[in-house]
Amino acid sequence: MSGTTEEIRDTLTFILNKLQTIDTKLERQEEDIKAYIERGLVNLDSNELLITGLKSTRTSFELLRDEIDELQQVTVALLKRGRG
Repeated sequence: MSGTTEEIRDTLTFILNKLQTIDTKLERQEEDIKAYIERGLVNLDSNELLITGLKSTRTSFELLRDEIDELQQVTVALLKRGRG
């Protein structure tokens, strides 16, 4: 039984690490997009297009972060149950 618990713990730790990596990548991408827009190297029409894209991307990031938070909570709960 302890082998199964250890396997579950390893799997959940792997998932948690992956989720944290995804969150970090999303934050970097969002910062890169904002920096690109702030440089002002594009014409107004392109700026408007980029801002619209950024808003859409931000919404996607927020939804993904919500999912990551939920998965993180489930992972923590499973780890605690495995210990208990």
